[in-house]
Amino acid sequence: LPVFAASGTADPGAVNAHALEPWRWRMSPYAMTAGRERYVVSLASGDHSYGGLIFHQEQGDKPDATGLAIVNALSTAFLMAVLTEDQDAEFFLKSANLAALSDGRAFLERS
Repeated sequence: LPVFAASGTADPGAVNAHALEPWRWRMSPYAMTAGRERYVVSLASGDHSYGGLIFHQEQGDKPDATGLAIVNALSTAFLMAVLTEDQDAEFFLKSANLAALSDGRAFLERS
């Protein structure tokens, strides 16, 4: 099945009550599956709530509208490519240089 995952370098998470894992563990859906339609977006300095923009407003430093827009655009392209077989969206996912498009803020790994 197609897989899409996203995380940010400031996005650690508690896997259990005693361990805080680094942000890369959130990429497990990408890393632990096989297939040819797998994509993962990594945001430099991104966190789980986009700086309190989507929840935990009291914990956010600075709202990250740019990070949210990047993930929204990529997840929309993924859904369009997979669900509607949109060829433009599929081409974008397979060829876009996200690092260049985002001024080095985001990276797209694919397989």
